[in-house]
Amino acid sequence: MIDALKKQFLDALVGMLFLQQAKNERYKVNNELQKLKNDVDDAEFELDNEKEKFKERKKFGSWIGPFFGGLVGGYFIGGILIALIASIIASIFDLDMNSMGIYVVIPIIIVAILCGGGLAYSEAHDKSGIENAKKALTTAENTLANDSPALEAQISRIDATISQIQAKCDELCAFLPQKYRTLHAIDFMFEALDNMRADTLKEVINLYESHLSDMELKQQLNRMQIASAIQTQELQIMNSMMDKLEKNQESMSDDIADIKNMQYNEWIQNNS
Repeated sequence: MIDALKKQFLDALVGMLFLQQAKNERYKVNNELQKLKNDVDDAEFELDNEKEKFKERKKFGSWIGPFFGGLVGGYFIGGILIALIASIIASIFDLDMNSMGIYVVIPIIIVAILCGGGLAYSEAHDKSGIENAKKALTTAENTLANDSPALEAQISRIDATISQIQAKCDELCAFLPQKYRTLHAIDFMFEALDNMRADTLKEVINLYESHLSDMELKQQLNRMQIASAIQTQELQIMNSMMDKLEKNQESMSDDIADIKNMQYNEWIQNNS
């Protein structure tokens, strides 16, 4: 009787192991496919980010460029006024008028060149970032397009295998109630029978239920221990805070007493 029951459990256990192995394989292949899709999503996000950076840079350049252009242009247009100011400055500081270009013209030109060059470099850098992001997106999309058909076909084959194994497992586990048709339950019951801890199906099921109850009790105890530890830690924090408050209150009381004594002594002196 027990040998026949053990044979049923062993057949069911082998079937459940094959089923779990197939499910694990499907999970692995599906993760590979999902990673390719995530790579495309990440590349699209990076491209959008680079485009947004370029737009922000263009907004900045849209006013900084005309500003310095107008500044330089206004200088040449208002040359007479600037020459007058330069002659006044030269007379005050005893400078040579021929050297005033060094102090007036050249700094403006240098600033304009630096700003224009900086903006040009930033724009080129942003365009380079956009191009790199486009290349990364194209690579990710091509990889997905090339690899996804094979992965999807593999998933379909695995799904068909899982359906076949599941049907066989349902047949092998027909002697068990639906609740106990799991790898964990069947493995526990087979081991119990093999170790002669039970002789019949009813006994082994009752033994498994006791095992579940013990596990639930241990989990409850663990949760209670964690809650107790948290409560103890919170109590320690509260006690520490109360100690600090008491010390602060004692210090404040001493300060208030000192102030009152000083005021009393001053009042005595003033009225003596």
